[in-house]
Amino acid sequence: MRECVPYEEQPPAPAPASDAGVPAGNILVYDTQTGTNRPVRKATIVARRWFKIERSYTDNTGHYQMTKRFKNKVRVNIKFKNSDAEVRGMRGIRLWQMLFPIKKTLGIFNGDNVKNNINYTFPLFTDPGSKGNKYWAGATTHNAVQDYREYAPQEGIGLPPTGIKIILTRLVSGAATPMWNKRTLDLLPEEFVKQFLISPYGLVVGGLNALVLVLKHQIDIAVSYQNTTSDRLKETLFHELTHAAHYEALGNSWYNSFVDAEVSEIIGNFGGTYSPYGQKSGSNSPIIALGESWAYYMGHYLADKQYGFNSGLAVEQGFGYTNNNPVSGLSSHLNLLEDFSPYRIDDPFYWIPQGVFYDLKDTRNENTPVVDQVSGYTNQQMFNAFQSNIYDLQDYRLKLIQQTSNQPTEVTDLFFRYGY
Repeated sequence: MRECVPYEEQPPAPAPASDAGVPAGNILVYDTQTGTNRPVRKATIVARRWFKIERSYTDNTGHYQMTKRFKNKVRVNIKFKNSDAEVRGMRGIRLWQMLFPIKKTLGIFNGDNVKNNINYTFPLFTDPGSKGNKYWAGATTHNAVQDYREYAPQEGIGLPPTGIKIILTRLVSGAATPMWNKRTLDLLPEEFVKQFLISPYGLVVGGLNALVLVLKHQIDIAVSYQNTTSDRLKETLFHELTHAAHYEALGNSWYNSFVDAEVSEIIGNFGGTYSPYGQKSGSNSPIIALGESWAYYMGHYLADKQYGFNSGLAVEQGFGYTNNNPVSGLSSHLNLLEDFSPYRIDDPFYWIPQGVFYDLKDTRNENTPVVDQVSGYTNQQMFNAFQSNIYDLQDYRLKLIQQTSNQPTEVTDLFFRYGY
């Protein structure tokens, strides 16, 4: 069992530069789980006065340091954009915001201001619809991308492509990773827009068609940030970034099939119990079970990796999981995975086996909720068994056994217990 430890604090930021005319400072974001302020890493900082412009990036401590000296007034902005990702956001029905990275002006500083100590912390506001909460969600999302790109090589699970576009919205709930910025898109279904981007009640007449035309090449990941915490938002983002890593590893053909399967179920079950994944008996369920089970697992696994016993409530199958409950020594995220049951058929998505990968990895042998006599698999081994010609969990199981030769009988039995 991996020891759960809190996410470590970053080292203190450097002292202000000696020249007060050179913009510098520290950018932080409030973390709801630790009650501390975290550095915003690798964010773009822009200092501008008329045609005099300089761009820089925050480092791992959240510190930035310009080189140009601004004698008079200077405007300093932060943008949630770098070569890895661009985080966009939409508040209310300001649809044009979806086309640009989230930007906040830190201030306009004149000759009387000290420009070398321009600091800002993004707080979480009590009003979920506030403009400030969009900034907080943008900073948290921006950091989640950096966290994932740090964790993925450690776990051997592959990286998302660079230059992805993430759109944040609070007008709906849920999240999706269609990768429509990276893939060729001929059609953006209205049902997808209504489920993951904006309620139709927030659109003027003809607005939906206009939105579809604009967004055809603007979305890789869409995430809701309404009523959330650092823990829940990052778990969701780790889930979606896992899908993006699958796109990068398995290619267009496999990912086209995966997204088309889910879009088909969204259209066919829109607004119903079985949206967005459909039913196990449906023709799309094999690839959905394969792709979603891995993303759910990695979302919770990486949230645990970051927060450990600072994790908040995790909810699945009608149960709320907390740290040390029901299993002592496990965070809420690992308890969710450990307790996931394919026999709770009241859960419409009981057939997406979130727990099977954790059962392959953990060292506990248990009989409930499923018989698990397997241990010792690594995330890298499990990731490597995903291949572009594998479209269901049965073939995945065979490939995993073929590549590892680790406990083939026990692995076969474990997948059987999960229905595969």
